[in-house]
Amino acid sequence: MRRATAVTALAVTSITSVAAFAWAQRMDPRRPATVVVGMPAGAAPMARVDPKRSAQSQSPLPAAPLKVAWRKPLSSAPNVGIEHAALVLADGRVMVITTQGEAVWLDGQSQTGDERARIPEKLGLTGPPVVLADGTFVVVATNGEVVGFTSEGRKWRTPLGGERALGTRIAPFPLPDGGVVVATSTELSVLDASGGMRARATLPEAIGGPLLAARGKVVAISAIGGVVYTWTPGREVTRAGSLGGAVDGGAAIMGDHVIVAMVDPGTQSRVMTFDLDTGVAAPRATAPPNQAYLGPPAIVGDVVFG
Repeated sequence: MRRATAVTALAVTSITSVAAFAWAQRMDPRRPATVVVGMPAGAAPMARVDPKRSAQSQSPLPAAPLKVAWRKPLSSAPNVGIEHAALVLADGRVMVITTQGEAVWLDGQSQTGDERARIPEKLGLTGPPVVLADGTFVVVATNGEVVGFTSEGRKWRTPLGGERALGTRIAPFPLPDGGVVVATSTELSVLDASGGMRARATLPEAIGGPLLAARGKVVAISAIGGVVYTWTPGREVTRAGSLGGAVDGGAAIMGDHVIVAMVDPGTQSRVMTFDLDTGVAAPRATAPPNQAYLGPPAIVGDVVFG
């Protein structure tokens, strides 16, 4: 039986490096265009809040016991649920993707969670959504396409091509220059704000969990063995080292270069760190027999919650 346990502390320097990502936006001088740059605002603009996947709220959480403010059915059809964690936007709206592939916007600040928009085109089965600086939402669909859309409908659609199995479970992240990094199971791609392909790379094995950003690089971790790969777009993928086992639920970045993950919860459960600068992996805590550290971790300063 797996039981969650554990808080452990790790001290590192806390420096944000996401802004190191920046690649040229393709422009046609014959067609004027407006490009919005910067990281998206909002309480939760992507899976696990930020590209470091820290799960750390940027807003104070309530100190009193939680209560249900409202409930809102998303469909009249039976057994329709939410496919991924909701995105919480800067204007207070909440965007969810249903198991039917519909994108729905709700008023998170109202007393009843009123529906504000629903795009008529179903996206199909998709991966976790992300919102870009200009308000475009991006998902990777099971048909191998990256779809950019707003509450008014689809803006663009980019076929990824190549091998794409299982890739829809891997959360993408936005870039400060308005673009986005997406993944299939064995490919990484950088798209600009208009869905144009900037760079692509192939991984030697299937990856899992959300993509990470550190030291100006994309970080991906293999689904089975916890191998850490880094990629600077325009170059080859590099094997940085290994966490030494299967990662439970995804990893997070502490500071600007230390990966933290819960590893092998079904066998010898432990909290592992991996230093991207040195390539050294180290166990920080090992669970007692018949217990396990369950991921993904949440990081606040130098404290890991799991």
